[in-house]
Amino acid sequence: PELSYGTPSAPHIPFTRTYLEYLGNSITDAVKKTGMDGFMVDWIWNPGTVMEPYPPLKWLDCEKEMYEELMHEQFPGIENITPEKTQMFRRKAIQRCWDTIYTSAKKGNPNCKIWVTCCQVSSQDLTGCSMFKQADIFMNEAGTIEDIEKIRPLVGSSTQLMTCLALWNNQDPTKIVPDAIKRDIGLFGFTKPQKGSMLPPISYYLSKPVDAFSGDDKNIAYLARIYNGIDI
Repeated sequence: PELSYGTPSAPHIPFTRTYLEYLGNSITDAVKKTGMDGFMVDWIWNPGTVMEPYPPLKWLDCEKEMYEELMHEQFPGIENITPEKTQMFRRKAIQRCWDTIYTSAKKGNPNCKIWVTCCQVSSQDLTGCSMFKQADIFMNEAGTIEDIEKIRPLVGSSTQLMTCLALWNNQDPTKIVPDAIKRDIGLFGFTKPQKGSMLPPISYYLSKPVDAFSGDDKNIAYLARIYNGIDI
């Protein structure tokens, strides 16, 4: 409990050495034992809300210890911490977390694929992070093609960029799907089950024109056609 902001909450675990040791060992163990081709990392955020502007850090004792490890200086006290130092700390914390994820995955299997999904790819906390270049897949969950193009110069030569269709991000599939295909951007979507643990069968989404659907059903109708090579 002393290594957490408490639950239930938004991301609540500071990236302490104790947590990263647990996380890294878990990743290596899972990759080795399952033989999985890869896995997705969802939102590498510091504790607090997942969208900027972020609330102040709580500066738990474990975070003060992290500060001294990452910044190589004594913690100055909550009343003396500057916004600039806080921002640098946040970036270094995320970088150390990503380094743990990357090295642990490759230790388990050098060919393991890592897919990073992020709802705010332009977050100031991610500035300069090597995850852009090292991730095999980098997805903008917010979906906008404009944000993906902003990070294109930052990703590795073999990194597959991806966009997302989901009800929460309000993307228009009539625009984003053809634009993504033209720009060699991958397509992904997710939604809640509608019938028990399932969705209707593909035949349902192909049974009528895409414009007859709405919401996530419209997104799925578009993806069903794209994935199956059917002309929209």
